[in-house]
Amino acid sequence: TWVIADACKAIDLNGSLDQAWKDMALAGVNRIDSAELTD
Repeated sequence: TWVIADACKAIDLNGSLDQAWKDMALAGVNRIDSAELTD
């Protein structure tokens, strides 16, 4: 599973965004930015 980070908008409450990224990484989710996409 991949998440395009700059294509998402999160609501960050008291560090919840950092925790969400950590949880997703532990679950095997890959994080990239749209600039890394190629044809």
